[in-house]
Amino acid sequence: MKKITYEVHAQSKRRWNLERVYEGDQRETAIEHARMLYAERHIEGAKVICAKLDDETGDSSDSVVFDTTRNMEKVQVRTAAPANAGGATAQPAAAGGAPAPRAAAAPGIRVKGPSMVGITVLSVVLITAVAVLAVVANRAEEVLQALG
Repeated sequence: MKKITYEVHAQSKRRWNLERVYEGDQRETAIEHARMLYAERHIEGAKVICAKLDDETGDSSDSVVFDTTRNMEKVQVRTAAPANAGGATAQPAAAGGAPAPRAAAAPGIRVKGPSMVGITVLSVVLITAVAVLAVVANRAEEVLQALG
């Protein structure tokens, strides 16, 4: 009996980490998970590896079914290129070979949107700044009343 699993790996700070393992009937779920990871600002790459194990013979095999880093070594960065220039960009390739849609960028530059962590941190900083300004304004008003 062959057992099939799909391993989702993510690269962060140049290190690959196993994020999750999906059962054999969850191929598309694993690929979608890898795409979501790749959209995170701190993730440099994502892969899904199909692992097959034959329990009877002990034979195993692996194959990459989704890989955002597949063409990274072929990408050349052109510093003088305009932001909407065409050319090869590092984009995830789906199982059918079609790249997932991404915003246009100069060749070799990967564009990512804001991560939820970044948005949350920014929100906390802004709320804290408003609270500090309110306290300072209130205290300034009290000082002015005491002086005047």
